[in-house]
Amino acid sequence: MTVNDLLKQTIEGLEAAGIENARREAEQIVCAVLKKDRSYFIVHGSDVIGGEPVLQVNKKTIDRAFGMPLQYVIGTSAFMDMELGVDDRVLIPRPETELLAERAEAFLAERFAKEHDGEISVVDLCTGSGAIALYLARRFTIAAVTAADISQPALQVAIYNNMKYDAGLNIVRSDLFENIEGTFDLITANPPYIPTTVIDTLDPVVKDKEPRLALDGGDDGLDIVRRLVSEAPQHLKAGGMLLMEHGHDQGEACREIALAAGFSAAQTFKDLEDHDRILCAEL
Repeated sequence: MTVNDLLKQTIEGLEAAGIENARREAEQIVCAVLKKDRSYFIVHGSDVIGGEPVLQVNKKTIDRAFGMPLQYVIGTSAFMDMELGVDDRVLIPRPETELLAERAEAFLAERFAKEHDGEISVVDLCTGSGAIALYLARRFTIAAVTAADISQPALQVAIYNNMKYDAGLNIVRSDLFENIEGTFDLITANPPYIPTTVIDTLDPVVKDKEPRLALDGGDDGLDIVRRLVSEAPQHLKAGGMLLMEHGHDQGEACREIALAAGFSAAQTFKDLEDHDRILCAEL
């Protein structure tokens, strides 16, 4: 079997399973196993291949055919300028979360530009793969960035990504602020916010493959949000900010929770589909 034969076989397997963009996904699967980029097919397409790489490609093709998200199959997911390691211990980073990272970056840039005593500090709660924390730590290398999650399996993924990018994160297992010490200039979070009864109506790829702990926000989706927002002010420095992702229909509720918790101002930013998505609460 040649490399091109393996690619063709993988395409056919994905097509038979009804996978859209089967060729693109097949290329990604083969490249992930061979640790090559797409140019490899042009230069080495006629090379003979066999043994373990073929077995790995076949296994990953079957996993994808049976509904495993492509990112879990190939073991990586793009986020901002990074390729993060991901698997079924963590959520796959979404474009909405990139908007949160951009807002956080803008706030920190402004914070650094002002007179400021001591170092800038950030804590990213419900960090999962560490996406937000890693991005901010790499953009602001002199900031002290803590990444926290209640899930030890998720933190193992964050630790891997921290080592991959040598980002210097302080990684802590914590149920929200339970094991978090000190105060911060910025708190970021992408907590579970989907109502329990809604989860079973989601795309099977999400509800059956991604970790339920990172999705389930309780009866109205706001159980974790209420705790997080109400506890956040005591962990923020003067003028600090909370940036938190939430559901598309939770903007008003999140603003009300923030103002009741003692924040001086709360506004909502829209996502790319013009849905309420990010709470910005200022102390």
